[in-house]
Amino acid sequence: MWQWLTPRRAQVLFWLALLSISMLAFMPGPEVPVSTRWDKGDHTLAFFVLSVLAMLSWPRQPWWRLALWLIGYGVLIEIVQAFLPSREASLLDLLADSTGIALHGVFYVFMARRFSAPA
Repeated sequence: MWQWLTPRRAQVLFWLALLSISMLAFMPGPEVPVSTRWDKGDHTLAFFVLSVLAMLSWPRQPWWRLALWLIGYGVLIEIVQAFLPSREASLLDLLADSTGIALHGVFYVFMARRFSAPA
């Protein structure tokens, strides 16, 4: 079913998602056009998706290394937002980003154990 999603195609989706998330993070005003109506949920969902796409894009990289890169991206977003007049930096947003990444890590470990049973 997922054979069409090669690492190269996943990379295209990853970069499109990263671009979309960046645009939403840096656009002026508190209201963004795409939202779960709960800001922390938006952050958690966005970084869960980025984490999934990162794993599919670079399957030979250890999960923790991809997670660190994504946390770094979350930190970068908060630093930029600290300098935007209509935005503000928030450690709670960074915590929500990290929660999305961690949820993917738990999901990944669960799925790996579930589907790597001995034949």
